[in-house]
Amino acid sequence: MHPFKLSAGFYILFTALTLIPATWLAQVLQSALNNSSVTLLHLLAQSRVIEAPSTVVIIGVLFWIYERYLWRIPFINALHGVPYIAGRYDGHVESSYDGKKYPIVMEVHQTLTSVTVCLYTERSPSYSMIANIGKNGNTNSFLAYVYKNTPRTVRDDLDMRAHDGFACLEIFDAEQKLEGYYHNDPRERPTHGKLTCVRVSRTTKGHF
Repeated sequence: MHPFKLSAGFYILFTALTLIPATWLAQVLQSALNNSSVTLLHLLAQSRVIEAPSTVVIIGVLFWIYERYLWRIPFINALHGVPYIAGRYDGHVESSYDGKKYPIVMEVHQTLTSVTVCLYTERSPSYSMIANIGKNGNTNSFLAYVYKNTPRTVRDDLDMRAHDGFACLEIFDAEQKLEGYYHNDPRERPTHGKLTCVRVSRTTKGHF
């Protein structure tokens, strides 16, 4: 399996491409401060201590915009090869505990460099502690994550207790379907199962 990560070359290239527009914007800011009627800002502009830091800050802001929003644009996304899977999914989980299927809702929050997963059932929510997207040996994209489950245990639901686990889900149908298996920590809850869900919305709700 090969998890996705940005290379050092990407950061160098991004900085090189944004340096000119960032420098220009910094100069515009410097000019505006030169003409400011506020004495302190005018003095800072005259000493030129703002222009260089402004360039760095502007490059950082441009990367923030790119990393959270622009990378989703299809022709830009194709450069990275990272499937955009953020959103809300409906589906079911089939547990080895009793062989039954239980409804679930999964919500994925994603930027270019990070992904988090929240899974909700009628009995418990879980959230990812570590997560990544990559490609497996069949060159199919996958989502893998380690999670913490915190059940809403009641008197007649004593088989449920807090536990950790791992899930690995392949990404199918033009990034609309997630399917795979999960395994709970056998020291805490020795069960496993199959998970299948389909994206129903690009937005999330934060609950079952």
